[in-house]
Amino acid sequence: MARLPLSTPGMALFTRLCGALSCALGAALLALGAPAPARAQAAPEAVRTIANTAQVEWDQAGQHQQLASNEVDINVDVRSFTLTAYQFGSGAGSQALTANAPLCAGSAGPVPVALGAGWGSESLAPATVVPTNQVHAGEPLFFVLDYPAGNTDPNKIDTVTGVIFTSSGDRETLTVSETGPNTGKFAGYIQTVAEKSPPGDCVLGLVPGDTIFVQGMRGGTQYPFITAQLSAFFDPNGIVFDSTDGSPVSGAHLTLIDVATGLPAKVFGDDSASSFPSSIVSGGSEADSSGTKYQSSAGAYRFPLVPPGHYRIAVDPPPGYHAPSVRTPAELDLLVGPDGQPYQVTDASFGAPFAILGPNEVRVEIPLDRIGQPIQISKSADRREASPGDTVGYMVTVRNPDPKVATTTITLTDHIPPGMRLRAGATRVNNQPVQPRMAPDGRSFDVDVPPLAPGASALVTYAMEVLGTANEGDMVNLVDGHDGKGNVGNVANAVVRIRRDLIADRVTIEGRVTDGGCSAPGPSTS
Repeated sequence: MARLPLSTPGMALFTRLCGALSCALGAALLALGAPAPARAQAAPEAVRTIANTAQVEWDQAGQHQQLASNEVDINVDVRSFTLTAYQFGSGAGSQALTANAPLCAGSAGPVPVALGAGWGSESLAPATVVPTNQVHAGEPLFFVLDYPAGNTDPNKIDTVTGVIFTSSGDRETLTVSETGPNTGKFAGYIQTVAEKSPPGDCVLGLVPGDTIFVQGMRGGTQYPFITAQLSAFFDPNGIVFDSTDGSPVSGAHLTLIDVATGLPAKVFGDDSASSFPSSIVSGGSEADSSGTKYQSSAGAYRFPLVPPGHYRIAVDPPPGYHAPSVRTPAELDLLVGPDGQPYQVTDASFGAPFAILGPNEVRVEIPLDRIGQPIQISKSADRREASPGDTVGYMVTVRNPDPKVATTTITLTDHIPPGMRLRAGATRVNNQPVQPRMAPDGRSFDVDVPPLAPGASALVTYAMEVLGTANEGDMVNLVDGHDGKGNVGNVANAVVRIRRDLIADRVTIEGRVTDGGCSAPGPSTS
């Protein structure tokens, strides 16, 4: 064994007992157990012996005196061991982990650790997990200690003690079991909750900004021999915002849908046991079944805890807005949220499914399109009267009166009155030829108008032919329109009076009647 001498210098008339024992052990532990994000590893050595002495010095009768203590040897096990943290998760990097329920040194005595109700459907024999250095508050935290020295009996499952504590003050002591006889690997877990929690209640309470420390302990002692450090983070799920200026939008009704079933998802509160509504309101206040209230800031929303799976968010926008947004991610790039950071827009922002499978944060920021002021439509004809066989030209003006919000593509629908038909090749938008879409019954047609900027207008022209079957009287031609955001315009009309010419209403038949057969000669022309 290696022997490391350690002495403590003194000062006159003052005893300097650093406690040499604790100083030496502390130095050794720093070397062995420096915090690491998700995995801590000690130096790959065997057993080190620290030779420890204390020394007292003083002045007496003009002479300097000193006295050394007896030597104390401390054996420190520095054989290789590692500590790795995990979370429930599937996909790339996932693995099976056998973890028996740890015994927690609770305030009422040792009790098995239990997971929250939200994780009751997850298998623990084995669990499917992924390595992590972050923890969602409300999810279980798994850890595996690879510690060959803890494998004292190759014929049975051994146990070691571990401590999990947070920077905010919670501390839980767990006795964890070997994953099998003679493996030297010890696995355990604990349920986290997103709130302060007292030590000894066998759940780990987390608050924003918390750091989690996991320490392996020697049996029967309270000195850690290895430490792993993890960060805890909270996922408010996102914010609903105005796609025009980026301002938060409160009052949107959001429903979390389980893609596997097509039904509203099962959601749990921060305690992982209380049920939480699957339909909430952005910027609103919600409560779980235990009575805990959750207040969101303007436009924000949060589903505290859901099991791993695939989900989507169905959005019912507040009055004046449309969802999903018809703007592209590139058009939303310059918008920033209340925190001054650009919005992160993904397919899920427009209603597409997203996965919650592992420890990575899932944040869905949802743009809503402001509908704007109603579209204005006016219509006129190039004549007030027409007769069968005439052609009537129509002009439709479409205007966006909103000073800030652009429209999307506007669809105009013209309703053809009986006795008229659309003249082929005569339809134009802003003097550019377009092909109208005729309804199957031939009684209406649609024309698309490009998006209009705030205050902009467009002109649509086309022609109708008056049929011979047209009845005399006023013929009313109607047109209406809407854009892709649901902005509906007014109904406009143009009236043309149909008059039938009296001569055209009469037919004269001329001829002669003769006596004789068809071969009888006709009248003489001479």
